[in-house]
Amino acid sequence: MTRVENVAGIGTPDVNACYQGAETWLELKVAKGNYIYLRASQVAFCVRRVAEKGRIFFVTRYGEDILIFTGEELLDCMEHIEGITNKACKLHLKHIKESFIFTKPYAWKSIADLVYYQ
Repeated sequence: MTRVENVAGIGTPDVNACYQGAETWLELKVAKGNYIYLRASQVAFCVRRVAEKGRIFFVTRYGEDILIFTGEELLDCMEHIEGITNKACKLHLKHIKESFIFTKPYAWKSIADLVYYQ
C-alpha cells in the first residue's frame, strides 16, 4: 500500500494498493452527516478509471462504521451528485445501493479480500 501525495495528479485517490497482483485505488472519506463530499476531479478520475476496467473503492468512515463502495457504484449514483461549487460536490449516502458496511470490531481480512478480490 502506498499513500499517494497530491503531486500525483488532481483527483488521484489517496491510496494505491497492490497485493499478489491485484491492484486497486482507495479514496478515503469521512461522511459529514449523511453526505460524502467529493472534488469534481475525484469523480472525473473515477469515471476514467472505471471506463478502463480499473478498480477503485471509496472507503468512508460513517460514524463508527466503515462503508465501502465501488467506483461503479459511484457512477450509478451520478444523477444524485449535487454540485456545491464548480470544483466540489456531495452525495447523500442513501443513494448508494451497493455497499459493504463493517462495524467494530472491523473484519480487516474481509475488508482486504473485498478491495483486492471482489
